[in-house]
Amino acid sequence: MTRRGLCASMGVVVAGLALPAWAETRMAYGPDPRQTLKLFPARGSGPHPLVIMVGDAARPPSSAMERHASQLAQRGMAVALIDRRPSRYGLQAHASDIVRALSHLLVQGEALSLDGRFALWGQQGGASAVLLVARDRRYLTAARIDPHQHWGTVVLGQPPEADPTFTRATAYGTGRTRALYEGGADQAAQGTAFLNGLF
Repeated sequence: MTRRGLCASMGVVVAGLALPAWAETRMAYGPDPRQTLKLFPARGSGPHPLVIMVGDAARPPSSAMERHASQLAQRGMAVALIDRRPSRYGLQAHASDIVRALSHLLVQGEALSLDGRFALWGQQGGASAVLLVARDRRYLTAARIDPHQHWGTVVLGQPPEADPTFTRATAYGTGRTRALYEGGADQAAQGTAFLNGLF
């Protein structure tokens, strides 16, 4: 083998050790084509807590959200940036998608080096769905997820809703999470610091 070939093969091995095989890859978590997620591996030795990030349903995750996910991963949290079904399916379906993605990952906890703890992060349209999961524990218990594994929630830029009996998370449950940070759409740095303090 030539020196160049040896170095190239060593580089592949080193690269393989640096990041797990699932690093920043897209995978399906449900039967609908929109039920996919992108994983960002936690840096450092595990196991690690998991953060489920949910953006606005009207558009795919932004590069800013990917940057926030990467920052959380650098702080030792595994992050799943999820897509979900179109808005016509409604808030309850979006909440179910969040829990389905969460369950999909927790079942693989050992392989993914997860410690069972998780937090939820919602922005704009995703904020209402995240709050619904946080406040109405029936979503978690229906998926056989212990609500005590939920350590906290970040909600950024939640849009105002006209009908509190249908579109507001508070209409479906008043259960309290261990910790909740609510801020504006531009307060991702504060949300990151909040989760860093939790974990």
